[in-house]
Formats: sequence, C-alpha cells, structure tokens
Amino acid sequence: MRPYGRAIPRGERYRTAARRGRRALRTPANMRAGMETRPYEHPVFVGANSVRPRAPFVRPYGGGELNHPRLRAHPLCERGQGLERRGMRRADCHPPLREEFYMTVVVTDCQYRMSAAAVRELGESGHDVVCVSLAGQTPIGAFSKHCKKSVILGKDGYVQALGDVISKLSDRPVLFPAGAFTVNALCRESLADVCDYIIPSPEALKNANDKAAAAAAAVRAGVPVPETLNIEKYPAVVKYRDGEGLGLKAAQRYKIVNSKAELDAAAAEMAHSPVIVSEYIEGAGWGAGVVMDRNFEPAAAFCHMRRREYPVSGGPSTCCVSVYNERMINDAVRVLKELRFTGIAMVEFKGFSGDYRMLEINPRVWGSFPLARLSGAGLAEAYVRAARGLPVSPLKYAEGVKARFLIQDTMAAAGYLKRGDLPAVGGYLKDLFDFRVKGGLFERGDAMPAVRYLFR
Repeated sequence: MRPYGRAIPRGERYRTAARRGRRALRTPANMRAGMETRPYEHPVFVGANSVRPRAPFVRPYGGGELNHPRLRAHPLCERGQGLERRGMRRADCHPPLREEFYMTVVVTDCQYRMSAAAVRELGESGHDVVCVSLAGQTPIGAFSKHCKKSVILGKDGYVQALGDVISKLSDRPVLFPAGAFTVNALCRESLADVCDYIIPSPEALKNANDKAAAAAAAVRAGVPVPETLNIEKYPAVVKYRDGEGLGLKAAQRYKIVNSKAELDAAAAEMAHSPVIVSEYIEGAGWGAGVVMDRNFEPAAAFCHMRRREYPVSGGPSTCCVSVYNERMINDAVRVLKELRFTGIAMVEFKGFSGDYRMLEINPRVWGSFPLARLSGAGLAEAYVRAARGLPVSPLKYAEGVKARFLIQDTMAAAGYLKRGDLPAVGGYLKDLFDFRVKGGLFERGDAMPAVRYLFR
C-alpha cells in the first residue's frame, strides 16, 4: 500500500489549494525523512502573484524536522539540488527555520540588478519580500516572482517614507539595504524602532569609503596594500579617496597613468576632490564578501575571482567564479574588525592567489553579489538572521561556479579584442557556449528582472 495515497496522474488538474498541498508534500525527500505530512488547512496567497498559491508549510509528525516546501529548491537545502554533487552536506547548511521565523524582509534599492539576487534568495528561503525602489528608475528586483509587494519612493523624505511603509506591515520586518543610498540615509536617520537591520556606524562607513583610511586600517591589521608614497615607477593609479561619495561610476573614479606628465594632468583634472596615487598591481581581481554581525564577528563569507571586467582597464566584473581562499577571507575580516564595521561589505583585492594587495572596500551589496547566491553562500539569509538575532551557521559554498552578465561581458570581450588580449576573448567565446555558466541576472524560472533590465 502506498503510504502517501493513490498515484496522481501527471495531467490531472488541481482545483484546490489543499490538493496542491498534498502533492507538494508527497516528495521523495519527505518520504526518506520518514515524515507524516498533512497539508495546511487553507491556502496562503502571495500578493500580486496570487495566481500561484504558495505551497503550505510542512508540519512534522513523528519527529521529523520543520521544513517549508519552498526550501526544496533553495541552493542551501539538501532537498532537490544535489548538494552531494557539489561537495556540500546537511551540516554545511543553515539549520532549518521554524515556522514563526519566516518573516517579512524589505529589500531596498531594487533599481539595481544585484537586488534581484537578494529578492530571489530570500523568497526561496520562505520569507515575504517587499521591494523598495527609487522613483524615476526601473525597479529590476521588483519584477521577480518572489516579490510580494513593490513600493516606489522619492529621494526627498526617503527615510520617513520608508518608515511609513514599514510601519504599515503586519509584523516587524527585517530591512535589507542593498544600495549605498539607503545605507547612507540610515546612518543619518534611524528606523530601529520599526524594523531590524545592521549597518555600520557613520564613522565606520566614512572610513570604509575613504580609500586612504581603509588602507591605513589594513596596515594596522597586517594586510598588504599598494605602495602610495614615492611613486617613481609607472603605470600608476590616481583615484579619488571617496569616489562613491561623489556619485561617480566605477570607471570614473580613477585614472591609470604611464608617465609623470600624465600623472600631473590627471591630478589637475581630479583636483576638485582629494585623491591618492598608488602603484599599479598586476594580476586578477578578487573579492571577499563578509556579513559582520553586531558583535563585529563574521556571520558569513564568500570569495570570488574576476575573469573579465568592463572597462577592461579595471571596472565591475562581467564574469566571475567562486573560489575559496581562507587567507583572503581572514584578511577581509581583520580589516573590517579594525574599522569596527557591521553589516555587509565586499573587500576588494588584486594580485595572485598567494600574493595580493587590498585595494578598497565596498560597504554595501556589490555588483557580483548574484554569484554568492548561485554558489550557495547564503549571504542575504545570513544577514537577515544576524539582524534578527538568530543563530547563523557557517556555510560551505560551492567552488568553481561561474556567472556572467552577458551584455556587459560582450562589451568587455570587444574591449579585450581591441586591446589585443586574445586569451580573454577566447575565454569569452568558450563561456558563451558553456551551458554550465550561469546568468548573473537571467534565470529561466524568473526571467522578468532580466527582461526589464534589458528594456529599462
């Protein structure tokens, strides 16, 4: 006798949420766990996506662990994604959340493409996600199927309007600030009375954005940095101390000079704001993303290496791969501890695996953040847990996962071709026909953020 009822024909149409629930619960994973499962008594709909009823919670009977059917497709969960093939075990995953721990998470700055990764990860974890975007820009993350509600706010009175939106929610949410605008705004005005979040103090944020202050902190922490005094060899790099604070794009924050005359010209052109001059570091670009809790301890970490970037002289990554470099992660944690930093940040390095220099700190969600989700690092979920004060278990993420942003990667390939870098062009062509390379924004099951980004 089948323990979970009769076999259901594949083509049968389910007319009630309860029958959908029974089919969602009858999975090999639940059968292996020895769980006696019962569907939830009533359907729960997801806002604007109410045409797709949310699967009910799995209520355990007979000693099974608490679970949510959405987690079967989560990259951190053993059910459904074949963690054994990626060298991951149940011990490498976050402990399962109890039903009362599924919460509302407000993700801000959803006009940026990296916000879609946070929305997807948190939605897959079972949370209700509310997306907040700035007026006048396309809310990329809000078009994800995991978005329950979308709100557009203007820059004037932003924090007060955001607080009004949060106060109208049914429960106390966690705020996930994805962009620099919200992080800076929350440093000036607090919303701690209506939601939970972790951001750095104003002084820590200022020092993290200031390349000179960040380099000084790295020196105190024993982390190598580029030489900035007595530059006599070229090429060299002239960069603003706080290019992000000036509202500049990544390619506008620095200049590479090859002679004393070019150095003088660049210094004169950038004289309206403090600059620093440092040696040019050869090698690949690396990044160590860390979530620091309120006790200045790392809650989660993730390391990646850039394969290609645009502009090709040094800019945001267009193709990157997940790696594990324990020394680099420890160096990033030491620098952030020295700055007394809390929240999420990415420490950028350049050089080689065993010989690198720290370049700067991005005290916010960074452009290649989607790779962390695709690798199973669980940074967004770790941030939510740390902000709520829940336990966070260290994760072993998958190495060798490669992700690209196809449009920017094509532009980078053209730049490498113009520069005569044929190996980089060959790598682009190889990745173009490698179906194991994942899209940084496009996903077959959730394609609308990529479509809206393309036609924004």
